[in-house]
Amino acid sequence: MKTVLLSIGFLISSGLSVYFYTSKDTSANNDEGLANKVLELEKENSSLKSERKKSEVKLEMLESKISSLEKLVEKVGEVKKEKEEKAQKEKVEPIKDRSEEKAEPLSPAEERRKEQLKKVLSREIDKNYAALFESMDLNDEMIASIKEKLLDRDTEIVSAIYRSVLQALPTEEGQTQEQALAKSILDSIEKTNTVLELDLGDSFGEFRELEDRNYTMRELDNFVGMLSRNDLGDNQTLGLYDLIYEHHNSVLQRVASAETTFKEADEELVRKSGEYLNSDQQKMLSNYLKMTRGGN
Repeated sequence: MKTVLLSIGFLISSGLSVYFYTSKDTSANNDEGLANKVLELEKENSSLKSERKKSEVKLEMLESKISSLEKLVEKVGEVKKEKEEKAQKEKVEPIKDRSEEKAEPLSPAEERRKEQLKKVLSREIDKNYAALFESMDLNDEMIASIKEKLLDRDTEIVSAIYRSVLQALPTEEGQTQEQALAKSILDSIEKTNTVLELDLGDSFGEFRELEDRNYTMRELDNFVGMLSRNDLGDNQTLGLYDLIYEHHNSVLQRVASAETTFKEADEELVRKSGEYLNSDQQKMLSNYLKMTRGGN
């Protein structure tokens, strides 16, 4: 009996020892697992914080870009509004004619010279623009109005050339007489184009194109007429026409901006013409350009 009781006591003691040791191992394992889980969660939390920081930075950059774009759109709107207001103002306000500006009265001799000049220029306009007016199918009233504006323009231009030759054309600081002359001519052309555009409306572009083309063709015909043998081929004629057209439409702007001089621009044209003209014809072109520039 005693032996049995001792055996039972031993088994109970062993069982309790196993239980406590097992419980201790399980608790240790659980603690280690929880610690690992905490580390994982901390890492995940740190990663989420980092991602949130990146998102906040991206959001700030995006907001900055949106603000910049809003300012740009606002600025574009202001510029567009200013242009529209300026265009509307130009339509409403009459163009101020330079003839209305107060100027010193001309002497009787100058008056006679001006009237003679106008007669000569009027005949030139009649001759040079007749085909243009006919091609545009303009009525007599419109033709008379255009001719009057062209006559005022050409009179101003010739007068500016005359004053420039006499060194009497006003110049700005650091500006040469040639620059002043080119700017004066450009101003006269721009003023006339402004009033012509009001008269012609949508037909103004066609008028300017025809005017430029006709002028170039007259220049080309005048030069070719000076050649001893009028034997330029079609390719030569077309190539030379393009050169003269480009020269005519750029020389005033280039001289006015001090990029070149009339003489240098003409010499450049002569050099380029070597693609279409022989040396004798180039010399003739050089002489023709000097003659049209008053021998300069």
